[in-house]
Amino acid sequence: MKHCILRGAAAILLLYGLSVGNVVAESIECKTPISQKICYTLGGDTRECIDPPTELTHYKLGEQIELIYSIAPPTMQRAMCALDHLFISEEIHEHAAGIQLATEIHLSWYAIHLFHESMESFIEGEFSRYATGATFAGLEKGYDPQDLRLTDAHLLRYEVAYTKGRIEGLNYPLAYLLFHELAHFLEKHPRFNNHHSFGYFSCNSQYQAANNYRLHALDRRIKGYAMVLDQHPKIGQDSAILQELEDDNYATFYALANAGEDFAELVAEYIMHQHLGVNYRVMKGDEVLFERAKQFKNNKIQPKLEVVKLALAFPEMSRKQKREVRKDRRLCRGVFDPRLMTVLP
Repeated sequence: MKHCILRGAAAILLLYGLSVGNVVAESIECKTPISQKICYTLGGDTRECIDPPTELTHYKLGEQIELIYSIAPPTMQRAMCALDHLFISEEIHEHAAGIQLATEIHLSWYAIHLFHESMESFIEGEFSRYATGATFAGLEKGYDPQDLRLTDAHLLRYEVAYTKGRIEGLNYPLAYLLFHELAHFLEKHPRFNNHHSFGYFSCNSQYQAANNYRLHALDRRIKGYAMVLDQHPKIGQDSAILQELEDDNYATFYALANAGEDFAELVAEYIMHQHLGVNYRVMKGDEVLFERAKQFKNNKIQPKLEVVKLALAFPEMSRKQKREVRKDRRLCRGVFDPRLMTVLP
């Protein structure tokens, strides 16, 4: 793939060397600690805070959220400071573990239980369900959940390595979930995105929509943005698709759904891998089907990773630099050129 001459936002990124992997975070002190923003609710139409449910108290969520804050990269710390509320709700949007609304993040009680499991279990949930993208097209109704799994999911195993040492007491899956939702916040809040009506991968989404027929003609299984392409991953897929994912530019199957989830998944995976040193492999017997570190080295995903690094560096930029980023995004040029992300014949 040919790469454009770097200018604008890309030049800013190179000039300052701002990436999560090489920034030593100085502690950013919130006026209101993130743990004091936690509010347990029944959800639905009410936001009235209640006492923590008995079944959740032993997770010591306040302490865990403060730990996640303490090890988060600077931009994520700033995002947590900017939140008004972190709601832990019995009822949130259907099927969702978490959602971001304005200056709030809502996590479900179920998610708190689910994301307290091991990192291996979390990764299994992420990578055994190829058809997750179908949920975004409203096509999941009437499906047996088992239909959404890889047909040979029971034969797979998941190995996790902590290349920077394991942080004692850290709930890694919960950190992932929080970073994912905070990534949505980075896209949608004007403090972190001065073109917040336009997501970081919106140029790519528009490009895919405009070239829908050509993408279908390519007959590729991994096409992404199920809503844009009016399709969903097929039922009955086996784990061979993991090898295609490793060579592609979507961090997870969930990222195939739309540009917003694509960005949020890549941000969360990048921080977990680059900042916290989490690497993992999906194995079938002795064969490695997918490895996070290997995927992040492939050429296809580099343009998206550059956008993620830029988004994480954005709060530290000068006003002039932010204007350049906004201009590049509006014109879909530089690192935002969608032709770097979706290759057509």
